[in-house]
Amino acid sequence: MENNNHTYSDELDQLRQQMEQLNAALETQKIINADLMDRVMRRDVSWFNKLLRYEIFLMLPLAIVLFLAIKFMFGTSWLFFAGTIAMFVLDVIWDSFIMPLPSTDFSTLSLLDLRRKVIRQMQQRKTQLFIELPVLVLWVIWFFYELVGTRVEVFRHMPPIVWLVTIMVSFGLGLLAVAFIYRELDRRSRRIIDQINTFVEGE
Repeated sequence: MENNNHTYSDELDQLRQQMEQLNAALETQKIINADLMDRVMRRDVSWFNKLLRYEIFLMLPLAIVLFLAIKFMFGTSWLFFAGTIAMFVLDVIWDSFIMPLPSTDFSTLSLLDLRRKVIRQMQQRKTQLFIELPVLVLWVIWFFYELVGTRVEVFRHMPPIVWLVTIMVSFGLGLLAVAFIYRELDRRSRRIIDQINTFVEGE
């Protein structure tokens, strides 16, 4: 009888040790998965933040120089220059509110709060796109009339169709660039959300 009890006790000890090893392995796997998820998300977030800096420190200064050159070369009005730069500045300011994800969010927000924030940013970008596209169309029309009425003699008698084709080609290329950036932002946001969902479901 005592031998049976001793054997049973040994089996319980072995089972307990196996459970402890299994729990330790699961915890290790959980830590590894969390670390991997964190690195993947931070890589995508870093892309958002770099794109915003690119807008502020490269694209905006280039836009100012470009349209200032157009103003003096083609004789467009100061009002058009001011309106164009204001449009670029407002777009950058708007992006600065809805694009970046501070690194502190990964340590201060819960996964569910982080997911909600990413989803909200996606919705805000969609709203921004729907508002800015009509504004951009109006700006293109304004730009066309500015060029048709240029005060520079060599360009004044240029057929309007030349200006129209030039502007429409440039506008089309700009739309392609916007579509690519929007799609890339959306793709990376969805990847962050998928990583969060996968980790939450695995807990």
